[in-house]
Amino acid sequence: MEIAVEKNLACKAFELTTFIELSPPVPIKKIRVIWRDVQQGVEELVWAAVTGWSKERGGSPCPAYAMRVRDPSGEEGVLVYGGNWGLRLQVKEEKACEPVLWVTLEEALECFEPPVPAQLGLSVAG
Repeated sequence: MEIAVEKNLACKAFELTTFIELSPPVPIKKIRVIWRDVQQGVEELVWAAVTGWSKERGGSPCPAYAMRVRDPSGEEGVLVYGGNWGLRLQVKEEKACEPVLWVTLEEALECFEPPVPAQLGLSVAG
């Protein structure tokens, strides 16, 4: 699978990168992220709404996906990706943009709501 994100007003570019697919893509709407509140000077682990963003119609929402992959260096993890203009995240009243997100396998069980980890082939034994 090849992923690239075009630079746009809200998001930096992500150069064309090839990943080896280890699971099918799983649609997601939420992801747990570390959020830095600059005004309060704190970091916290919070749920963020996530959607893909496309250049269609000058910028429009599209699905966001999580996929278990192997990157060019051979590291395995979960790639979160959206449209050709990246991802949009919303935490509380703030919005952020990222080209893609990389989630380590160790973090993946905490970053996604069930049944996403199982759909990615991750062990969810308790």
